[in-house]
Amino acid sequence: MDNECVDFTFKVSDDHDYKPYLDAVKGGFLKESEIDVALTRLFTARMKLGMFDPPEMVPYSKIDEKLLTARNIAPWPASWPTNPWCC
Repeated sequence: MDNECVDFTFKVSDDHDYKPYLDAVKGGFLKESEIDVALTRLFTARMKLGMFDPPEMVPYSKIDEKLLTARNIAPWPASWPTNPWCC
């Protein structure tokens, strides 16, 4: 569920993206409480990114994308995990 980040402005007209989750809950393989945890993480991140705020209030909207090159981005610190899904 953490990876299901459909754009919140996009109108979903079917359940093909989420049907596997519905089937997993109905089949007893996935608890609704586990989905709640994933959604809490997802929407907490979205709120921190300002996705629900007016663009003029979001500092990330002012980033010049031309500056986002590999040369300008700091290297991944050695102390950080190499697999972001590990923690």
